[in-house]
Amino acid sequence: MPRQLRLQLDALHRLATALIGGGALDALVPAISADLTKALGGATVAVGFPDELDAGCRHHADPAWLCAASRRAGAIGARICAQHPAPVPAPAWSADDRAFVVAVADVLALAQDRERSRRDQDVTSELRQLQKMDALGTLAGGVAHDFNNLLTPILMCGELLRDDLVSDANRRESVADIIAAALEARALVSQLLAFGRRQTLDLHQVDLDALCAQLVPIVALTLPAAISIEQVRTIRLTTVRADAARLQQVLHGLIANAREAMPGGGVVRLSTSEGGADGARYVAIVVEDTGVGIAPDALGRVFEPFYTTKPKARGIGLGLSTVYGIVRQHRGSLHVTSEVGRGARFEVRLPCSEPTSVPASPVPAVVPVVRTRGTVLVVEADPSVRSLVGRVLRREGFDVLAARDARTAITLCAAHAGPLALVLTDLELPEMDGAELYAAVTRERPGTHVLYTSRDPDRRRAGLLHKPFALDELMGAVRAVMG
Repeated sequence: MPRQLRLQLDALHRLATALIGGGALDALVPAISADLTKALGGATVAVGFPDELDAGCRHHADPAWLCAASRRAGAIGARICAQHPAPVPAPAWSADDRAFVVAVADVLALAQDRERSRRDQDVTSELRQLQKMDALGTLAGGVAHDFNNLLTPILMCGELLRDDLVSDANRRESVADIIAAALEARALVSQLLAFGRRQTLDLHQVDLDALCAQLVPIVALTLPAAISIEQVRTIRLTTVRADAARLQQVLHGLIANAREAMPGGGVVRLSTSEGGADGARYVAIVVEDTGVGIAPDALGRVFEPFYTTKPKARGIGLGLSTVYGIVRQHRGSLHVTSEVGRGARFEVRLPCSEPTSVPASPVPAVVPVVRTRGTVLVVEADPSVRSLVGRVLRREGFDVLAARDARTAITLCAAHAGPLALVLTDLELPEMDGAELYAAVTRERPGTHVLYTSRDPDRRRAGLLHKPFALDELMGAVRAVMG
């Protein structure tokens, strides 16, 4: 076998072996070019794809040049252009040379098809995961909303019982346990709402480096002695528009996860960086640990609610799902990479924003606790909540008109001869919402105060009390809106 042909066959074999082994085309092109140069007797070779080499190939008519293009689905998949090492009269290239170059172009085009297919599969997999998480978030948020209505009467009944059992210490202790359990349930609902991206955000310009710098010394006090925490600060201070308290919750969650992954000790690193993807700039917070890592079969499920690899007594699996929900609500993304035995890396990407001057939030005035009198119109579809709110208000000295819907409320209001001090209404009423009801009432009774309630944490307006609320929170809100 001629030496040149043997070199060409060897080059084809190495190329096929590298591609079968999963090598990326971008990384293989320099080695392919070197192989082609050797197999073509020292020719100057350019290997590329349509966006890298001229699709028209201006050299094709020059006998000193050997050009081959492989077409895939009607488009050029790969192109090879080789210039003969020495000026010789045409024909400069043998049939074997031409067949070799065409074969290499075909192999490269097939490899490009494989890479494109693999990228498409990755995108499809990411899209499915995103759709699954969104569906779980919708379900979790819906359940949490309904659970809020159930918690309101539990909390308020517990507090009423506690206040009535002043002289019975044993029963007061049992009631205190009920109230504590209800408060824990409220915190759990808050986590579910965070995962479902249904919490209200207080957005301001936040310097991520400064946020991390404030958090590190505080978190360090809570970590075991065998675990240290480090911060790598960036030179440029870049801000994001975010809820600082929620971002602190994100960092606490990721650091707590890192701590659990290092039972024998290790290092947690916080860093910030900038980057870009799909034409948009982002700022990233990265939390890395040197722990046990995450198994491949668990990596795709770490953000699912109630999924945990820890024993049941040590967690319910809402930590990372809460983090995921908060990040997504900030229009950001959360990325995780890990190898078993080599730790994990969580990267929070948030859209960039330019720093602006943000006025300080005013300090809320202290509302004096005074006993108020008057008639309150309570409009609430849930009978338990309606009954309990009425009981509390009567105990505080108010007269109460109670209605289950807007139509009944308007009828009661029209029949009431005296003044009306307050309309306490749920915003999510059937047929007519609470704001429309209040507008209808004030047309006949201008100057009437209003306090809205809602189980939807995304609602934001003056005079709004979110469910579930405790007795003291209810009365504090009533006094605040009535002055």
